[in-house]
Amino acid sequence: MKIRVASLFCKSFHSNGQFQLQNAGHRCVSAGWLGAAALLAVGTLQAATVTAPYSEDFQSYGAGASLANETIGSTGSPTSNTWTTVTSGGNTYYQNNLSGGGSAKGLDSLQFSNLGPVMAAGTGFQVSVELLAPTSVTAGANVTQGVRFLAATTGTVNDAYAVDLNIGTLNPGRLRLVEWTGSTAAIYPDTAQANQPLVPNYNASKTYQLNVLGMYDGLGRLSITATIYDIAVPADSATSTFTTGTNVLSPDATPRTGNYFGLYTSTSGSVTEVTNFDNFSVTVVPEPSALALSLAGLIGLAGFRRRRQAP
Repeated sequence: MKIRVASLFCKSFHSNGQFQLQNAGHRCVSAGWLGAAALLAVGTLQAATVTAPYSEDFQSYGAGASLANETIGSTGSPTSNTWTTVTSGGNTYYQNNLSGGGSAKGLDSLQFSNLGPVMAAGTGFQVSVELLAPTSVTAGANVTQGVRFLAATTGTVNDAYAVDLNIGTLNPGRLRLVEWTGSTAAIYPDTAQANQPLVPNYNASKTYQLNVLGMYDGLGRLSITATIYDIAVPADSATSTFTTGTNVLSPDATPRTGNYFGLYTSTSGSVTEVTNFDNFSVTVVPEPSALALSLAGLIGLAGFRRRRQAP
């Protein structure tokens, strides 16, 4: 069998202030028959962990494929929850077909080996994805697509965060943050969709870039900033730090600490949504190499100042 392993990725800093990743490729590692037999003997083969920085543009996959190292889960009462690659117009992207009732949710998760626990002050992570135009959405009030992060499980929403965009027919284009403490959900900045941040000139036929930045302070608290914008017209954007409104995250003094990050969809009532994602990435902020360069620069500057001050 073959296990696909994500390789290292290069990162640049875009002029709009968001981190951009460039795929440096994938590697395939072949496991021997003896190793495979040993794995099967002890039970179900578990998805391998991945490491941030991680990026996936899906171009190395053919149509109808599954994402390497993913774990698919769902909650609510879904009748369908499939995740697969689709190729159209020379581009390959990831598609979720979710239908059912009881607030069905589709979860596609990757387990990260270097994320989850509270990080040092001034460091954090960024989760980014392109939300392509949905293929179809039946009428619904709370139909969303987005990302899930710091999740404790792959088959429930317990102890996790999600930032998503409402693509339903009622109040479309609204951005929200959901935090589950156990199974109890808190919605920021407001439970009323009409009071959630609105993307200007939202249209379901457009492609939107979603970036979620999580940063820790010296007290171990987590601040979350979500930015979404129209890729064709970046000025049509909405940003929220979830520090104003009816519900305030200011910042979260008891952050979630799971190490599952991935894609997220949800429905309400008997709704079917076919949603599309592209260019998913998870990075550590600041990037370790950038931090090392910065520290080296400070050390060099201190040495230069000492030399100038010497008699």
